[in-house]
Amino acid sequence: MQKFVYLGINREGKRVRGDLVATNLPDAERQLAQMGIELLSLKVYQNSIAFLKRKRVSNRDIITMTFQIEQLLRSGVPLLDILNDMQASFPAGYFRDVLAGLYDSMLNGATFAEALSHYPDEFNEVYISLVAIGEKTGQLELILHDLGVNMRWQDELESKAKKIMVYPSIVFSVVMLVITFLMMFLVPELVKFIQGMGQELGFLTLSLIAVSNYFVNYWHITALAVIGLFIVFKLLMYHSSVFRKRMHKLQLDMPLVGAILFKLKIARMTSTMAIMYAAGVSLQQIINMAGKVVGNDYLLDHLKEVERLILDGNSIASSFTAVNIFPPLILKLIKVGETTGRMDEALRNISYFYDREAKELIEKIEPAIEPIITLILAVLVAWVMMATLGPVYDIMGSIR
Repeated sequence: MQKFVYLGINREGKRVRGDLVATNLPDAERQLAQMGIELLSLKVYQNSIAFLKRKRVSNRDIITMTFQIEQLLRSGVPLLDILNDMQASFPAGYFRDVLAGLYDSMLNGATFAEALSHYPDEFNEVYISLVAIGEKTGQLELILHDLGVNMRWQDELESKAKKIMVYPSIVFSVVMLVITFLMMFLVPELVKFIQGMGQELGFLTLSLIAVSNYFVNYWHITALAVIGLFIVFKLLMYHSSVFRKRMHKLQLDMPLVGAILFKLKIARMTSTMAIMYAAGVSLQQIINMAGKVVGNDYLLDHLKEVERLILDGNSIASSFTAVNIFPPLILKLIKVGETTGRMDEALRNISYFYDREAKELIEKIEPAIEPIITLILAVLVAWVMMATLGPVYDIMGSIR
């Protein structure tokens, strides 16, 4: 799917400008003709700052929509009526526009999956593919229920992972602000007083003076350098697959945090694979889409290798074993699932175990964060105190 920008004249004779998502240029022209727009210009949308773009629809909105549609479908309400009624239940904003777009597409003859495919930034490939299968098999309610449960679980999992990062981030930011204030405003005044004593300065005091001078003289250069590095990092992550893969591998190799991330990604990957397997998606498509859901190019690269080995005629278990990054528990359960023909159950078991292990690790790390931060603060305060009060005590001792 591609995004196109158009300029045209509507049925009222007014010039209109906008964008739409289509498979190709002819598909975009067909959509505009259905909308009654006489085309003046049409081109592919180019976003120069796509790496800064944020998703405009929250996961909670999509989860709410999924469960609402599932429950109303079970009650016998037609899908078109559901979408029409849902527009009124959501507040004015982008998501209501999305619902209106879905309704209009289906009103013009599109299936629900085709309507969803017009919003690839909001609904991922797994979601759209499973909805398409649900429509074909007549099990849309069941598929939507499984999708909703899975998305809600993933949202809870991500919230737990973010929880351990929020407190340290806030404290770190406050500490950096305090240190910057001390080094730029308070310490320079203390340094004038200490240097005026004519006392020989120790290492702690000299190091404090050096750090303070750096903050006073080079704070603007440092700030620009940090902003510049951040932009370069984002550009490389967006445009360089090699750099992105190395960074994603580095994430998984980090002490403690890497282990949590790996377990969370494995739990998310296998949970998604279980839903697709139960829905009857082909194994090749399952592995391909699961790699995209993981959100880690290093793991995606290995999953592509698994896919290649399976296509070469190897068993599922031996293919996962050959890439040599998955722990024995995963390999054992996949082998059991393949042998018994109950792969979806095996994948759900993997997801359950790694979800539990990730939560246990988070619960262990969380209580240790506060004492570590307190210790760091204590060391910084002690350094400033000893560096400033040391010379004063030395003078008092010499007077005595």
